[in-house]
Amino acid sequence: MRSRKSGRYLRCLPIVAALIVALSACAKPKDNDQENNMQDAMTTEMRAAQDQAAASADASIPSDSSPVPDLGDYPALAQGPELTADRVLEQVHALARALKTQGDFSADHVQKVLGIDLPPDASARRRGVQGTIGAGSYGWAVWKPVPAQDSHRIALTLASAEACLNFDALTKPLLADGFQLYTPTSGDDRRVTVHKNVASGDLLYLSITVDDRSAPTCASRVTFEMEAGDA
Repeated sequence: MRSRKSGRYLRCLPIVAALIVALSACAKPKDNDQENNMQDAMTTEMRAAQDQAAASADASIPSDSSPVPDLGDYPALAQGPELTADRVLEQVHALARALKTQGDFSADHVQKVLGIDLPPDASARRRGVQGTIGAGSYGWAVWKPVPAQDSHRIALTLASAEACLNFDALTKPLLADGFQLYTPTSGDDRRVTVHKNVASGDLLYLSITVDDRSAPTCASRVTFEMEAGDA
């Protein structure tokens, strides 16, 4: 009797083993699917958080691209020199290198870096100039978005398709200098940003209005701002 029972047990073992293997094979894809779903969810959440952070950073930046920075009720800027696209690109890159602290955003410092005078407007709330660039126009302006605060904003605004700056010529030197490019993945805003932590520990970022966010070729506006770094 014992030998016959032992024989039945031995015959059953391959069947049981096969069932175990089959169940294991079924369980693994399910586990893998769960892991993949968790990873996809985490990636989606991270991307959403990045978009929200970029949107918050851009929220205070004027979204218009008027020919000369007539933002809000500011008076017109003084007439400045005629510039070329290459010269304006040099100014943008020089300014990106020179802005290392909040104090570097002062109009006196900015005009030294740009190599052009930035006189005050009629209300003395902004300093800047406007002029011609090829067949279009440009405007450089420096002002305090909130008069009671020390932080300044610097904006370059270009008008007409002929005046827009080549996107690669604008961004490649910045990326080579340690800036990081961020393109929002949702919304219809035509702005991308480049950002960098500077020597002071603060975050310098440039918001760039482009013709096509998914495949940018030219930029019509560049805004410089700085945020305090984490304490």
